[in-house]
Amino acid sequence: MTQIIVFKREGRKYFECQWTDPRTNRKRTRSTKKTTRRDAERWVSKHEDELLETDTLAGKTAWADFRTRYEKEALHGLAKKTIGKTKGTFNKLEKLINPLYAESLDTRAVEQFKSKLYGESIQPSTIVSHMIILRKALRWAHKRKIIKTMPEVDVPKKTPARRGRAITQEEFDRMIKAVPKVVGEKNRESWEFLLNGLWWSGLRLGEAMLLHWSSDENITIDYSEEHPMFSIQGHAEKSRKTRLLPMAPEFAQLIEGRTRKGYVFNPERLIPPFEARLSLDYVGKVISKIGEKAVVKVSDLNGKPKFASAHDLRRSFGLRWSNRVQAPVLMQLMRHESIETTMKYYVGRNAQVAAQAAWDAVAGSTNTIANILENADSDQLTPESEA
Repeated sequence: MTQIIVFKREGRKYFECQWTDPRTNRKRTRSTKKTTRRDAERWVSKHEDELLETDTLAGKTAWADFRTRYEKEALHGLAKKTIGKTKGTFNKLEKLINPLYAESLDTRAVEQFKSKLYGESIQPSTIVSHMIILRKALRWAHKRKIIKTMPEVDVPKKTPARRGRAITQEEFDRMIKAVPKVVGEKNRESWEFLLNGLWWSGLRLGEAMLLHWSSDENITIDYSEEHPMFSIQGHAEKSRKTRLLPMAPEFAQLIEGRTRKGYVFNPERLIPPFEARLSLDYVGKVISKIGEKAVVKVSDLNGKPKFASAHDLRRSFGLRWSNRVQAPVLMQLMRHESIETTMKYYVGRNAQVAAQAAWDAVAGSTNTIANILENADSDQLTPESEA
């Protein structure tokens, strides 16, 4: 009877298990992804048959080998954000399930993964994302005969999105005042500059953090034309197209006179190591904390408020400019891929304009609504006149 031993190497986080492969008579070692001996021994007991199987071992692809191949082949050339999300799903899968082989992910294992995700303190939308990414990976594996049977992957229905809204000038001013309360007086200037940059440029946060004075690797400022422009490489843009796009005059004025070296925005880190450039996730969370400190609530779902984030500043930019320019111009300023997305700003604006016109129509009148209706001529209330 082959014995599996559990041990922990010095300096390692997890316990490992080791046994002799009965086919090759060679030592094999695998991490249990467990930090205590008791949990590691339980994991070994649960997976013992898989570890020691002989007849069906041939032809199976180890999970680690599948992951390496998938990340190298399937993710090649995709956006950094997509690659990061996929790796995040695989990391979560290894933490919660830790499959030995790609084929270990049968329907039962997939359901177990989903069940354990619900036990984590993560948003329902994140669970949906994890399951979609896993389903895509398993379909890829099945198509290439890495796994024989495609397991059922039940993706939960998406919950209502906690969308934001365009914030007002007064709300933005409150956010600016709240900056030192979140980042400290020492870091105030760099974070205020970032918030003002997002407010006046309409850049997505990811675009703003990539914006560079000289390097054309991602996004740079182009001064070769009559007016300053954004030069955006395809891999750094949501539309995946390399484009030269207009810059709002207010943003051009904001950056006028700044030192033209390195990244345009470089918000300072609040905790060591101070020399490291901040991640997009870190910056986004700090801006959300600023919105919360300023008590700028943009939506509410199931009694849980959502406070202003970086993207709400972009929404504000879009709404402001929808009052100034026509849709095709706004489309370029917002760097939208389709005019349908741009038109959403006009729908919101027109509804507000219509509402204001209705209120202005009776503003200053001494008549109540009831009196207005009572005194109205019958022909004034026909469908034709309402239209």
